[in-house]
Amino acid sequence: QISHMQWYEGVGDSAIGYLQPLGKTVLGVSLRYLRMSDLDYRSAQGIPYDYTGQVMQDFVATVSLARTFFGVLDLGATAKYINEDNFHVKHINPAFDVGAKLKLLNNKLLLGFMGQNLGDTEEVPSAARGGVAFNTKYFTLAGELVKYVDDKVRYGFGLVIHIPDDIVEIATFDIRLGYYNRESTGYAEDGSWAKRIGLEDTSKISLGFGFYSSEVMGYGLGIDYAMLPSGALGTAHQIAVKLQF
Repeated sequence: QISHMQWYEGVGDSAIGYLQPLGKTVLGVSLRYLRMSDLDYRSAQGIPYDYTGQVMQDFVATVSLARTFFGVLDLGATAKYINEDNFHVKHINPAFDVGAKLKLLNNKLLLGFMGQNLGDTEEVPSAARGGVAFNTKYFTLAGELVKYVDDKVRYGFGLVIHIPDDIVEIATFDIRLGYYNRESTGYAEDGSWAKRIGLEDTSKISLGFGFYSSEVMGYGLGIDYAMLPSGALGTAHQIAVKLQF
């Protein structure tokens, strides 16, 4: 899978990942690159710096293992290598994720828990996450609670409408809507895309769609798109391409 998210003020986030099934175990590896450029950088006194180039360059490499037990319990763990360069202030830190997913009612009800960025909490923002999802052939409802060490408890929920391939024959289509109680970020500028669709004053709604087909030259191909209106900061866009072979 290859993905790219274009945030605000020149912030870009790109990632590539690969999964290899090994019986009931899955091995995963990924690389992620977060960068920022074109920032109006100033001192504490407001004096602009004469600086061009990348203000921030962060790399993350991960190795993951996950396994299914008894057909209803998934357990997984990830080791991370984090290399940060934020305006020439460099940090290198390891971190770990652990998680579990319980599948009930023939996979219709899913319960999940995750410990994220476990390590030095002064260097990486550790978090605890818990979620629940209810699946049917035509829709999925999901909710999540998350608590970072440096933030209050946040919550979110989402709805995915599935259009299965037995209806459109060539692919499965998804339409997605999400809500997350992040901080308000003001109002979008006149003429912005978010303002034209009536989301100029929200930073809590996300929208997206995706499709997956197993009939593309004998391979499985999926494309996902998401957008996040964020008031005065602008709108973030993410696209991901998945190839299964």
